[in-house]
Amino acid sequence: MPNTVGEYLRLTHRNSDTPTGVDEDQKIYKAALYHMSVAMKPVLTFLRELAQETTAFNEGTLKEMPLAASLTSAKSVRILESATMDVFMRPEKLIPADEAKVAHIQYRVPLERYELARAALSANTMKEVGEQTFDYFYTYECKDE
Repeated sequence: MPNTVGEYLRLTHRNSDTPTGVDEDQKIYKAALYHMSVAMKPVLTFLRELAQETTAFNEGTLKEMPLAASLTSAKSVRILESATMDVFMRPEKLIPADEAKVAHIQYRVPLERYELARAALSANTMKEVGEQTFDYFYTYECKDE
């Protein structure tokens, strides 16, 4: 069993006819693939949670972004100089405010009408246009109910 990816590639590259030089039927390849997928699972979870954190922050349900902050403050290290660790170290994610109390509204309009509304509202983003038009509608059509 090889100890490094480089060692694995040297062993599998011999006698291979594939464009990548890897014989996917070899037991050593399957073992390495299994270990790589196990090692990547917490990293992929972190990246998924980072995307969720960013969305929650942009929607206003989170006030801080500890996962993004950990990436920003991380020091770059050359991979061959990095320390080997058995555990993926990462900060805990924050749980956003109860999303059951928030509705997400999405709709399509012709671009020309959107541009006119955006200019009239002095809005910079589609989200701002949507929020301001909803607030306008709610103020004049729903407040008295």
